[in-house]
Amino acid sequence: MQETKGIPQGSQTGMAASTEGKGSATPVLQDEHPVTPWQPDEGSPVSIPDSQPHDQFPIKTKNNPERRGIFSYLRRKKKPASEKKIPLIGDEGTSDREEIYHLPQEEKKSGPASLKEVPYGYERDSEPYATHPVIKSGTIRDRFFPFFSGPNRETAHNDIPEDNDSLEELVEELFASTHEDGEKRDHPYDTEPLPYRSPGFEGDKQPLPIDREDLHHKPPHPIPLQDVVITTASPTIAAGNRTEPSVKQREDAGFDASKKNTSILQRLSPKKRLREDYDPAIHGSLVDLGFIPTAGIEEVETYPVHPPYAYIRILYDVISHEYTYQVIEPPITKGEEELYTEIKHRLFESLDISTRGLSREETQSLLREASRKIIEDYDIHLSPVEEEKILYRMDCEFIGDGLIDAIMHDPFIEDISCDGLNTPIFVYHTRYESMKTTLCYTDSADLDSFVTKLAQRAGKYISIAEPILDATMSDGSRIQMTLGTEVTAHGSTFTIRKFREEPITPTDLIEWKTFSPLSIAFLWLAVESGKSCLFAGGTASGKTTSLNAISLFMPPLAKIITLEDTRELKLPHANWIPSVTRDSFDTGGRGEIDLYELLRAALRQRPEYLLVGEVRGREALTLFQAMSTGHITYSTIHADSVASVVHRLENPPMNVPRNMLSALNLVSIQVQARVGGQRIRRNKQIIEILDIDPRTNELITNEVFRWKPSTDEISYLGKSYILEDIMEERGWDDTRIQEELKRRQEVLEWMRIRKIRHYHEVSAILMDYFRNPDDVIIRVRKELYEQL
Repeated sequence: MQETKGIPQGSQTGMAASTEGKGSATPVLQDEHPVTPWQPDEGSPVSIPDSQPHDQFPIKTKNNPERRGIFSYLRRKKKPASEKKIPLIGDEGTSDREEIYHLPQEEKKSGPASLKEVPYGYERDSEPYATHPVIKSGTIRDRFFPFFSGPNRETAHNDIPEDNDSLEELVEELFASTHEDGEKRDHPYDTEPLPYRSPGFEGDKQPLPIDREDLHHKPPHPIPLQDVVITTASPTIAAGNRTEPSVKQREDAGFDASKKNTSILQRLSPKKRLREDYDPAIHGSLVDLGFIPTAGIEEVETYPVHPPYAYIRILYDVISHEYTYQVIEPPITKGEEELYTEIKHRLFESLDISTRGLSREETQSLLREASRKIIEDYDIHLSPVEEEKILYRMDCEFIGDGLIDAIMHDPFIEDISCDGLNTPIFVYHTRYESMKTTLCYTDSADLDSFVTKLAQRAGKYISIAEPILDATMSDGSRIQMTLGTEVTAHGSTFTIRKFREEPITPTDLIEWKTFSPLSIAFLWLAVESGKSCLFAGGTASGKTTSLNAISLFMPPLAKIITLEDTRELKLPHANWIPSVTRDSFDTGGRGEIDLYELLRAALRQRPEYLLVGEVRGREALTLFQAMSTGHITYSTIHADSVASVVHRLENPPMNVPRNMLSALNLVSIQVQARVGGQRIRRNKQIIEILDIDPRTNELITNEVFRWKPSTDEISYLGKSYILEDIMEERGWDDTRIQEELKRRQEVLEWMRIRKIRHYHEVSAILMDYFRNPDDVIIRVRKELYEQL
């Protein structure tokens, strides 16, 4: 052990000699940075010889002017020992640190007899005599006296030298060797400093996170760190009223003190709390489905759309005779709203993953895992219900459709319309028709952000420079948007035409009575025989829906090309090319690809069937040119009769010559009507285009099927030139054509009765009938007539 100048050998300044055991002594120094105790060799005195200079110690003393300790800044002019003011360990000298307890001279020499022990020091009478870290005494000699304990403390006290300067230097050495001073000096020996240990937790008699053998290779130290016992109290507890925190208090603070054979850092590491997933059977419902009766308001029905998160309640106002669409979702408190906003911002900053190629379930799993990680990192304690509500909001924001996510899950909704800021969102319900909802955008920034997000998800761009956009959503729904107040006075708007994830099938059209089984069988035979058809009707009359359903009748291996502005058609055929238009790259129109360009390119690919989403411009002429050259073509047009169809086709911007209209075989007129107080869609007419009268230049037509609103029935009018053409082409007689129509009706009725409505299943049966009609009809008739 090295010797400190000015300190007699065997002195015990700042240390307590204990006679317990075999005379070993345990130095004790109280401070805020815990280190580990050291036991001297058996029989060796606890002393610091004074034969070694200070130069080898990396401490700040007056003998080492290059590194001055904190006491150098606190030192005053030398005063008599009885009046000297004592600055405190670890703090710059302030007024409250300069109090002096004047003790009688005899007490200074032999030790005050009236002092008694208290948990963290001594007190004389009722006043604290010495506590940690605030220690008050009359002299430097008296200052260290209370730290001596045991039966030999009075004799040990007498061994303290009277040289206050030497004692002060020793104090500085002890302080500098166990603390970082206010200047946060660099480590003098390019070695790793010991890990920082937060004050407020005790580390008594615990091993350091370093090996004892490593200390032999460390630079010299006046008192090795493992030789000091630290008793630390929380800095928030008053000096005279310190108590050691219990094990339960430390566990409540998130620390595990039960592991005796681990390091201090491991014992003080936060415990990982077990997360409990939300279970409706255990934790109850997230929403309150109770209805509070209100004067003039009646509850019509309540049904789930996204259980257990979202439900819909239909309300009826008996005074205004209007229906209201109420969305019921988990309520969220103000605190949960703030937490949700904070987590959302953290996700925006930290989450950087690509969801391309991932399913919705996989994306949702990644999002929830990232959200839970943020909650755990910030040590946020949430109940399963609170956590599930926040995670549901995250799903709606990042994966779903935000405010209208519940509406998008409703299979009975066809249209969703937001007319601007502070205006209720309106929906069109298949049962209750148009009605307002309880949802409304009140923040223009939120509305603009949602419109922009919809455009980005569709792979398109909307801005103030180009504030109008038509796009297709990921689920196939068609959306029209405007941004800001440039073209719409009430702010951003959007209108969504919802489409089912599973396309409408011929079985659905029969079930809804849009077509009769015979009319569908007629179209089936016409499509299979290569007859072109045009579906005409008003807005939301079911034109595109009928076109998509009829396309299932096309041969399974036929080459099909669809041309659309926005993707709406969905076919199960393998040899199918879906094509869509593209907007220009700039305002000059450079790079634009319209339906006309797509149609010209499609004709070079030798298609057997061409499907155009809607004709409205110059592409109509190319379409009829394709019909004239033998291509089988299907499309839609806005018109309510054959006469209006001809009028639109002949005039700008289509400009189709009348002599080319004879290439069209069929026109199906679709209507949306009201029957019995309910709005329905029906196939009003199926008309054959026969030829053009050379004398009057008028089209010669034949009506095959007609819908009667009075009876809500679709009747066959008894004459079809298309069937005659099919008979001639295939060599059938009247009996065979009638039998073929009957067989196809039976297949359609069998699928309706068996509730085979999924388009993949329907398509598989239709393709099987195309290949093996006899086998299919045997199975169908066996099951159909046995069931009947």
